[in-house]
Amino acid sequence: MSSSTPLKPSARVSGGQPNGFPDFKPINKLPDHEIRELLKKTLKPALYQVRVDDRKKGNIAVGPKGPVHIIEPFANAISTQIQLGREKDWANPIVTLVI
Repeated sequence: MSSSTPLKPSARVSGGQPNGFPDFKPINKLPDHEIRELLKKTLKPALYQVRVDDRKKGNIAVGPKGPVHIIEPFANAISTQIQLGREKDWANPIVTLVI
């Protein structure tokens, strides 16, 4: 079975719009005023979480995710409980940025 017309690729490989984003424009193609508006938009606040070394499970995340001013006191409370000997399975609480 031979065809007189060559096969066409089912998807464009070079250029075009990304799937599902018909109004997509690369940022370097936007006018200056639109770039300024994008930069003015408020970003989501960074979320942090406490991670501890668990004797049985390894490094695990504990507690809620939240802003650093809430999570740091939580990590300090865990550290205090470890130092007092009330928490025996956990060690080395650290505050990490959640990605």
